[in-house]
Amino acid sequence: MSRKLWLGLISVFAIFIFLQIISSIHKRSLEEAQSNAPEIIVDMSTLNASSLAKALEKNEVNITKKQENISPVKVPQPVLTEPKLLRPVEEVQKALKAAGFNPGKIDGKLGEKTKTAIRAFQKAHDLKVDGKVGANTWKLLKKYLEN
Repeated sequence: MSRKLWLGLISVFAIFIFLQIISSIHKRSLEEAQSNAPEIIVDMSTLNASSLAKALEKNEVNITKKQENISPVKVPQPVLTEPKLLRPVEEVQKALKAAGFNPGKIDGKLGEKTKTAIRAFQKAHDLKVDGKVGANTWKLLKKYLEN
């Protein structure tokens, strides 16, 4: 083999070794950064999403799953949620009360009494009884806020 070919092969080998060293250094620095971050064991039943999101945005946490006693999280499906109302629950509660349907305490929370009052209002006004304050239900219900 010629001298140029040998020098080329040695250069390629040297570059390969250099890249391996750089990769190893980078891997160690990532491991150190992760080990310095506080570890949070995520308990899905008591997760405070907003504080966790803020910590993640600041890259302050390293989340690991607790491997023992992990149970599936049951998330109840609400009959009616705030986005489906398209208005604050407190307004709906005030309108229901003014219309003569007891939503319970006017607290801005969508409890069982409020849901029952919505269904009763819908039934009394020949609307589809689905427990959701959609456009038709709100059209009739908002009139009671104006009085």
